[in-house]
This record gives sequence, structure tokens and C-alpha cells, in this order.
Amino acid sequence: MRRRNKFLIFIVAFLICIFVGGFYFFGSSHVHQKIRLQLEELVSNHMRATISIGQVSGNVLSGLKISKVVINDLLPEKTRFFSMDSVEVKYRLYGLLFGKFLVTKLDIQSPEFSIRVNEKGEVNLTKLFPVSNHNGSSVIFQPLISHVSIENGSFNLDDKMRHLKVAVNGISTNFQGPLGQWDHTGEFSIKDGFFE
Repeated sequence: MRRRNKFLIFIVAFLICIFVGGFYFFGSSHVHQKIRLQLEELVSNHMRATISIGQVSGNVLSGLKISKVVINDLLPEKTRFFSMDSVEVKYRLYGLLFGKFLVTKLDIQSPEFSIRVNEKGEVNLTKLFPVSNHNGSSVIFQPLISHVSIENGSFNLDDKMRHLKVAVNGISTNFQGPLGQWDHTGEFSIKDGFFE
């Protein structure tokens, strides 16, 4: 009987060590570096632009924070098409078992979009995203989001064909609702803007 109890205690202690070690491993800098490289490669494969991600932090099992994201335009000057200070995503992994990606929090800090139209009327947005021939059935997991917030966003449009410049600053949104369906309520505000 004693031998059996010792064996059970050893098995429980071993499983606890594996669980704790795995939890810390998924929050390690090695895993963060792999995720950063995978995200950069994934976005580069879907866009004709270069992306750089400054840092990834958090734990893969519960949520990640991605900081200093910059996507450069295709222009020779390498101007920014999109940038943001950080995006924080909190999620529940068990939803993947049912084909759903359950995001409990999506917090985006200081996103900035810059749309440019040249003298020929070509928009930089259409050049960045190649035309794809796949249908929408390739989505593996259905994303469901309960809380979305954007703080201090900005949008810039520079249309050289129509000689128009538009800038909207201080864009903030905050939406909340259930995970199962899009029945969200929230706020949307703009601090200032101009056009010329």
C-alpha cells in the first residue's frame, strides 16, 4: 500500500511539474520570437509589403500582446501604410475544439492608416494586396469577439489625382457584447480632423 501511495504521489508531482513547466515555456522569449517570425512571414505571404514587429509578449495559452507593428508601403520612400503601438488579444483556447476562436478582448493602441492615390488614380491599398482566387471556405476557425477597443487611431488620405488631403485623428472605439453573435453596443469618437 505504501509503495502504491508513493507511486501516485510521484505521478501527481510529475504531472504538476510538466504543467507548470509547459505554462512557463509558452510564455518564454523563445516562443515569442517564433511567433513574431511566423506572424511576419504570414502577413508578408498575404501582402506585397514588408512588415516588422517589435516585440511579442504574454502567454500563448491565454493571450498575447504584439508591440510596434509597422507595414511599409511599396513606394520607393518606404513610407508607412499601417502602424500601431500595440495590439493585445485575450482568448480562450477551448473554443478551437468547436471550430471557434473565442476572443474575449481585442485592444488596439494608436493604429494609423495611410492611404495614397497617385496622379494616375492608383491606390496603394490595391497594390499591397494581391488578387486571390480562393473562395471564403478556407477559413478554419470562426472568430468571435466580445470586447473591442481602439485608442487614439488616425487615418490619412493623400489623393494626388484630385489634390485632396484628409486626416482624422484621435479615433477611439469601445464595443462590448456576447461571444456567440454580433449584438454589440459601444461608443465611437473622433478628436479632430481636417481636409484640404
